[in-house]
Amino acid sequence: MLPTEVIDASQAWFWTPEWQAGEREADEEYARGGGKVYMDEESFQAALDAIPQE
Repeated sequence: MLPTEVIDASQAWFWTPEWQAGEREADEEYARGGGKVYMDEESFQAALDAIPQE
């Protein structure tokens, strides 16, 4: 018999194939040196606010 894990229904979205593909993409970008780390909420919000609106 194979072991099974129970996934909380409220967290099932994380395990969808689409979400996992995005996780892999993010991991690859990070490995290439992409992405940015914000040290506080204010600088993160300022970066979001600077993104041009469509």
